[in-house]
Amino acid sequence: MLAALGSGATSNSYVDYDEAGCLVIVGSDANSNHPVAAARMRRAVVERGAKPIVINPRRIEMCDIADLWLRPRPGTDVALFNGIARVIPDQGPHDEKFVEYRTEGFDEWREPSTNTPPSTLNRSPACPRPTS
Repeated sequence: MLAALGSGATSNSYVDYDEAGCLVIVGSDANSNHPVAAARMRRAVVERGAKPIVINPRRIEMCDIADLWLRPRPGTDVALFNGIARVIPDQGPHDEKFVEYRTEGFDEWREPSTNTPPSTLNRSPACPRPTS
């Protein structure tokens, strides 16, 4: 059943939340589904100044403490993440030494986005622009 449905566990260790400068919460309602992890995330924000980014079409409790809340339209996740893959390495910030020593397949991950001009990504319907 685990192979078919996946794990309900978080993808990081609790120590990672404690040490992170930025927390990206994608498509998860951590307070409802992972309350212990959510408590660690809130503590990292309040006590250590971590910057939370929530990527979720639904407003969740974590939005209350988020520095940024992106609301992708259904079916546009790939466009959003391709845009992120294009913009961060091109415009920074990213830690090149970290990428070199701690990741695998970075260039392969990034390649599909390099053929898409940033101006096209800006017009993508993935995340509506704020109206106010």
